Amino acid sequence: MQNQWIILGLALLVICGALVLRKPLRAKELPLEADLAESPAEDAVPDDGVPAKVRADIKEFGWSLILIAGEGRPGFIYSIGLWETYRHPEVILFGSAEDPTGFAGAISRFAKRVAGGEKFKDGDKIPEGFGKHDGLVKEVQPKWYPSFLGTAGAYYQDFDFPAIQLYWPDAQGLFPWQSGYPTNLFLQPALYQDNAVLAGVGYDEILRLISDREVKSLDQAAEDLLMTFEPSVADVLLQAWRWRIGPDAQPIAATIFGDVFLQNPDGSVDWLDTGANELSQLAQDGEIWIRVVYDNPAIVFRASLLLHLRELNVLIEPGQVYDWIREPMAGGTESVDNIQWVDLRAHLHSTGQLARTLSSNGTNETNETNETNETEEEDKTIYTVVINGEEQYSIWPSDGAVPEGWTSTGKTGTKQECFEIIKSLWVDLRPKSLREKIDQEP
Repeated sequence: MQNQWIILGLALLVICGALVLRKPLRAKELPLEADLAESPAEDAVPDDGVPAKVRADIKEFGWSLILIAGEGRPGFIYSIGLWETYRHPEVILFGSAEDPTGFAGAISRFAKRVAGGEKFKDGDKIPEGFGKHDGLVKEVQPKWYPSFLGTAGAYYQDFDFPAIQLYWPDAQGLFPWQSGYPTNLFLQPALYQDNAVLAGVGYDEILRLISDREVKSLDQAAEDLLMTFEPSVADVLLQAWRWRIGPDAQPIAATIFGDVFLQNPDGSVDWLDTGANELSQLAQDGEIWIRVVYDNPAIVFRASLLLHLRELNVLIEPGQVYDWIREPMAGGTESVDNIQWVDLRAHLHSTGQLARTLSSNGTNETNETNETNETEEEDKTIYTVVINGEEQYSIWPSDGAVPEGWTSTGKTGTKQECFEIIKSLWVDLRPKSLREKIDQEP
């Protein structure tokens, strides 16, 4: 299976390569409160792994802060002592750059509020936690403690303590798990997530999971986000897209949004964004693409939108993908109210046809000949308007069996005639269950 190949490739990289080690930056003094722990020289690290400055801060102030520089990823700051002194979860905060010093004030103010008697739990908003913007805290999954709270573990001599993560919003007040959050700001790992890829911890951290023999965790992450292709059905599934991807590209896997990873004869890997009708090279070989995918969940897996859907408990069945009510290539938005779900074959068929039609009209780049475009425009197929249990409409060739889960409305016509019928029937484009869930949101 393709997922097993992915995991094996990662495991070999662990054996043959070196993991990135995070190194503490030298920290600045923060007057009138516990300050960031100084980074001791490697030969001066105490045997117990806890800098003397941390113990001194906890004794004097009740808590201390550790600052960790990122190497190619955002750095972070976390507390030690809040649990011991105030029976309050330790807190971790990620910055927006390798040096997170600029966020020291925010986490320091948070710790002072705890010291002053305030209590914060999973899901609580932190009023004016970041200037005029509220922050929000979520519980940290214990699986991430060894990766990000190592010195705290050394201080407590185990990881038997609670921890929460303090998140900062974008300029509109959106958080990483909300639809519309900018992909370029998806910099704060979602440590409340068990899924290693959606957590956004990056490729190197996923390697650590494998080196610690947590392969099952990675396997679940891959199966949760990817659908593999059986060779016998790959060509059938991609028939509607062959005009775009060419005859030789072979599918590796599809995401749960129906986008497809393709391998070319030269070994390079492309990414077909089926909703936007965009084909781009992801990597030059079959090993690098894995790093690119796992380092960029916000783009490849639309992490913010997917996390929002899961917050709403909008889940799909095996074999289904999230689909767009109005495709982005046709002006649709990537938002929770523009989502429906269909089986993968139906998604690839409908998006491929739409992309081909738009391309023939000059909307998108195309590899089609004029002769093929004319054939597409002269499509005389008779279609049936069908509806599913979510009160969504679609069309299906009248000479074929209606797909499982769909019911014929009894209305037929050419493709354009059926689209006009649907336009008059389908007033609210959101799936029924999604409408109900959104209406129930506070």
